[in-house]
Formats: sequence, C-alpha cells, structure tokens
Amino acid sequence: MPLTVDLQDVGRFSEDRETAIYYCCLEALQNVAKHAGDDAQALLRLWPDRKAVRFTVSDNGVGFVPRPAAKGAGLTNMTDRIGAVGGTLSVRSSPGEGTTVLGGVAIEASDWIGDVVRI
Repeated sequence: MPLTVDLQDVGRFSEDRETAIYYCCLEALQNVAKHAGDDAQALLRLWPDRKAVRFTVSDNGVGFVPRPAAKGAGLTNMTDRIGAVGGTLSVRSSPGEGTTVLGGVAIEASDWIGDVVRI
C-alpha cells in the first residue's frame, strides 16, 4: 500500500503515551491494508499543537458507514489504548470517500519548556 508520511517534531513523551500513539497508528495502517481496497493510498500525519500531540491516518479507499455499536476489535483496541493515556480518538468515513482516524494525546504542562516541547 502506498504510504505518505508527514511528521513534525513532537519531542519525547512518557513511554506509555508514545507507545499508545505508535500502536494506534500501526493498527489504523493495518486496517487500511485490510479493508480500504487494493488501490488505496494512505497518509500518516503526526504534529503538535499547544495542547496535544495529534495524529491522523487517512486513506482514499472504499470507506464504510461508521456504527458506534458495531465497532470491530481493531477500532475498540485503538480507542481503549488512546483512552488509557487520557487521549481521544475519532473515526470519520463514508462509502467511496475513504476513512480518517484522528487521535490526540494531551501534552502535559511538564512537557513544555517555554514555547518548546521538551525533547
């Protein structure tokens, strides 16, 4: 699957937060490979803002109709993993329009030195 990666320097965080983000992105990419279709392309973005480290994994694949009550194991695992470190996760998709997984994990006050995320 073709993948474009757009990473901004987000510095370093606690191992549990870094691990949660890593595995959530990995699971989302695996879902693209399994479900988006043979011609799908994916984009992984990671960036900081003043309050959180944000990430998206999006594709231009077949999409689906999200149903909260019918989450598969992969989406449940991602939601639980990010939630365990105080983060949030949402999934946007529609048939023929692809899918975007958007997540974020709060940057704690101790992570900042002035206007710079501690590395």
